Amino acid sequence: MAKTQPRKRPRQARSRVTVDAIVTATTQLLVSRGLDELTTAAVAERAGVSVGTLYQYFPNKQSLVAAVIQAELERDRQRLFAVFEGGLEAPLVESIDSLGRVLIEVYGPKPLLYRHMVAVLDELELAEAVQAVVDECITGFADVLRARAHEHRRPDFERAAWICVQLGVQLLRAAARERPEWIADQSLFEELRAMMRGYLGLAQSEREAG
Repeated sequence: MAKTQPRKRPRQARSRVTVDAIVTATTQLLVSRGLDELTTAAVAERAGVSVGTLYQYFPNKQSLVAAVIQAELERDRQRLFAVFEGGLEAPLVESIDSLGRVLIEVYGPKPLLYRHMVAVLDELELAEAVQAVVDECITGFADVLRARAHEHRRPDFERAAWICVQLGVQLLRAAARERPEWIADQSLFEELRAMMRGYLGLAQSEREAG
């Protein structure tokens, strides 16, 4: 397998700016051209650096794609955990809405990018890193369900969290591959929210409360 780790880590501010520009350029080209047409020369040109400078940090195309996946993973992780942290105090219906919106925002703007990313996870040995983030999300949502146990009807918090998170992740992964236009449609969010609320018993509780 080709080496996917950067040649060196940026230590100075200028180097970090250069690496960020290269990763951003790679992301843009993956979206506009696709994985097959991605080249190090095109990335260097888009980033405004020489190919030699690019190779100081990234030895090949695979390492560029790996850097994009890792950056997207960390960004998504931070956004999701902000939902779970706030969900410990907020009403559960608000946490479900926030989780659904974040998942839509993760996959929605760049479905083609995520399609390319998922296609190479095993090749780049990053499938475990992605699964680790999903597992952390399940744990985070289980904590929310535990803190808001009086609002729902699922006594097994871990199982309920696994079902809700996997429902959202797998649904949106499939939509990114097969129906990307649906992700931009508000109705997909509404359907995801209705499924999670219904599973947790919130929809019926709201009707009864009304």
